[in-house]
Amino acid sequence: MSNKQKITIGMPIEEILEDAGIDMVGHKELILHNDDTNSFEWAVTSIIQVCSHSLQVAMALATQAHQTGTAALLEGKETELAELAKEFKTRGFNATVE
Repeated sequence: MSNKQKITIGMPIEEILEDAGIDMVGHKELILHNDDTNSFEWAVTSIIQVCSHSLQVAMALATQAHQTGTAALLEGKETELAELAKEFKTRGFNATVE
């Protein structure tokens, strides 16, 4: 019999990581905030260049930010995400680490 944990659709990521023994203490999210200044195309391009996401993922994240006001672009260590947030800010975006 296998000791593998079953993952189901809709299962919280925190639960999956905890079951896998992955410690998320100190991990944060890089949040992109929607604005009325930057174009959708510039948002997609910046997400691809800064986060190394694919075109499809970048478009989905830009759409989410546009429709809901925010999008979580990445999860990781606060110090690493802070550098990426600075890069977004140099491109004219409001990005925070939360």
